[in-house]
Amino acid sequence: MANIQNLKPFSGADDPRRHNGRPKGAKNLKTIIRELENENFNWDLVPIKNKAAAKAIGSPLKVIVYVAIAKAISGDISAMYWLSRTGYGRKTEIEPDILPQVIEPRVIR
Repeated sequence: MANIQNLKPFSGADDPRRHNGRPKGAKNLKTIIRELENENFNWDLVPIKNKAAAKAIGSPLKVIVYVAIAKAISGDISAMYWLSRTGYGRKTEIEPDILPQVIEPRVIR
């Protein structure tokens, strides 16, 4: 049985315990990647070794994407793959041999 002294009355829909999760207006990783890929790349900020350069870019997630873009431009295949997979998703191809075929119904006697 619950301890009656620890129980709190229900305060309605504006319960502070329900305000967790991503804040309103926060951008998704996919959106950040697409925005930074369409910007002009500033080579003066690379490599990012001090906090001033990181603050010039913005949030820590933007810094990670910025470094990945710098690596991809310099020829890192894994960074290219991560950016393409995360930013735009995987391309799904359907081959005609794999398409489902119509099965004729049979009468079993």
